[in-house]
Amino acid sequence: MVSHEAFKTLGYCYATFGILGSIMRVVSSVVLIEVDAVNKPSNSYYYHNISSSFVMLVFFLILFAGIYYKNIVIVKIYKVFLIISSILIQLVIVANIGFTIFYEQKKENSASFLLALIVGLAIFTGLFLLFLWIVNGVIGYIEHGAVLIADEPRQTDEDDQQMKVKYEAVLTRF
Repeated sequence: MVSHEAFKTLGYCYATFGILGSIMRVVSSVVLIEVDAVNKPSNSYYYHNISSSFVMLVFFLILFAGIYYKNIVIVKIYKVFLIISSILIQLVIVANIGFTIFYEQKKENSASFLLALIVGLAIFTGLFLLFLWIVNGVIGYIEHGAVLIADEPRQTDEDDQQMKVKYEAVLTRF
């Protein structure tokens, strides 16, 4: 079993790599748009990359802030985004597999393309489960910290009064 502090570190690493990856994807898309503007009319694919990269950047920043401030609601918002986006991507891959099976059976490359899609789906599902495990571990880390804080004994007014009496006794000795 992994400790709660290890999940905090894994969460920070995951969020940091996600932030850096999103920034690099935005930069590469902007560069490709500039290169295409010189050669031919720009492709809308690059604009889609930029917008999806900004969405990913915002959600990775949300995850990072949720870990830093130990806010479980923010981390759960990221978890919902992770689940929904992964399900949508998996549905697109399954639809591509279905189209390949039903419409491209007679082509030579369809078998290798189908195999690539199935392997890609398996790898993507494994990565999704890894990321979900990390996010669930971060949620456990935050909940564990909240339980520890709630279990700590709080000082009552009676305890404060006893402390004042002790300090006054010490101060009157001098």
